[in-house]
Parts: sequence; structure tokens; C-alpha cells
Amino acid sequence: MTQEELIDIYMESVERGGELPSSIEVLCQTNGIETADFYQEFGSLKEIDQTIYLLFFLQSLQLLENSANFYELTPKEKLLSFYFTFFQVLSANRPYILVSFPAEIKEIGRLDILTDLRKEFLSFAGEVFESKINTEIPSFEKIKAKTYEEGAWAQLLFILNFWIRDKSADFYKTDILIEKSLKATFDIVDITALNSMLDLGKFLFKEAFIHEDN
Repeated sequence: MTQEELIDIYMESVERGGELPSSIEVLCQTNGIETADFYQEFGSLKEIDQTIYLLFFLQSLQLLENSANFYELTPKEKLLSFYFTFFQVLSANRPYILVSFPAEIKEIGRLDILTDLRKEFLSFAGEVFESKINTEIPSFEKIKAKTYEEGAWAQLLFILNFWIRDKSADFYKTDILIEKSLKATFDIVDITALNSMLDLGKFLFKEAFIHEDN
């Protein structure tokens, strides 16, 4: 049995039952799967969830990269396109997500099902913001890169949490949130403002050393 077949069976089982299987054995017995076949592809139920959420991201990215002009878009347009595409993919799999994604803060430990997705998304966000990370000071570049990446990740989680609770037709309220939150993000990380702050920081840093020498 292939990984893809196992994922299909698992997702259908979750959607049909409205709950996550309590164990690998229960999943296999309920769906006529050999336990050995499962373990040949996945080491745990958590791993299969991690793989599914990663595939949602990879599918979205592939759809974007197949677009002729994706690489010509501005950073803001790239991230906007990703969010819209990603949530279209999620909408097609909403029944599974409503069961698998932690609905309450007490289940926050289940956010580790996003571990693989997070790693790939941070890499993607780093590439998107690459043109804005140009301070000529390596340490500041690392700080800026981390800030942009982690900020984008926090934003994605916020939108995802909103989308899960969105009852509007065709999730139009989520679309509005995406547009407004991205506009706010790029207003905040305006490169001119950041460079001005960095220039001020460099000036104060140099002045501190001058005063120490004197």
C-alpha cells in the first residue's frame, strides 16, 4: 500500500467518523489495513497528520509555481497569492481539518502536526522577503529575516484559526482578513522605515563607542 493510498484512507476515515482514530491498530482494523503496511510508510498517527498538512502547502506552492508570472510578482503579491491558493486547498479538505486541527487552547500541543509545514513555510517566507533583507550588516540581516519569517508564520496561524471559525459564504470574510492583514504587514515592514531605524541604531552604536573612548 502506497503512502498516498494510506493518506486517502486515513482522511476518509477521519471525515466519516468525525474524530481522530485512537490508535494505529484501530485505524487499521476499521479500514482493513495491515498494520505492517502502515508502519512501512508512517511511524505514528502524528506523522501522517504532519505529512498531510505539508502536502497542503506543497500542493499550493506547486499551483503557484505553475503560474507563468508568479516569479515576477512583488513580495506582497506573492504572499497574497499563496494565502488565497493555500486556503482554497484547505477548503477542499475542510472536513478533515475541522477534526484534526486543535480547536481549543488546551489542545495547543497538537500544533506539532504543523511542524513540517512550518519548516517549509518559513523557507518560502524567507525567499519572499529576500529583497527586503538588505541592510549590509549580517547580524541585522539575520534579525530581519527571522522577524519577517516568524511574523508571516504567526499571521498564517491567525488566519487559519479565523478560517476554521468562518461561517460566511465561500469564506469571504477570510479573504477580507487576508487582504487587510497583508496590507498591515507590509505597511509595518516598509523597507524605508526599517532602514531609517537601522541607520539610527548604527549611529547610536557608534556614538556609544566614541563616548567610551573619551
